[in-house]
Amino acid sequence: IQLEGSSLYLVHSLFLDNRHITSSSVSIKTNEIPSFMVIDGCKFSHNENLLNDGGAIMISSGYSWIINTIFCERNYARRGGCVYFSGSGLLHEPTLSINNTLFDSNQANNLGGSVYAEGT
Repeated sequence: IQLEGSSLYLVHSLFLDNRHITSSSVSIKTNEIPSFMVIDGCKFSHNENLLNDGGAIMISSGYSWIINTIFCERNYARRGGCVYFSGSGLLHEPTLSINNTLFDSNQANNLGGSVYAEGT
């Protein structure tokens, strides 16, 4: 799923065994219109981004909430095995809130086994 300048609500969804070379299972990015994403009650397991960041989720813009979600068993990426967050949007500063969420047995090749966050 790639979100650019829109809204996304993922509720009680399963993301299992997704493998990508340069993208995440869920990607939110845009520098023009702020995006809005809510992930609630989902499970991410065995998702891989082989050459880039965010094994399950990559966020580089917009407003994102991850709640009541499980990231377990081998989510993998270069940085941020589960979630990669870059808080350096050109026009809108992105925000990320993570609540009541479990991270277990995830891995990153470089930094942030479960979550990698960088910003301005």
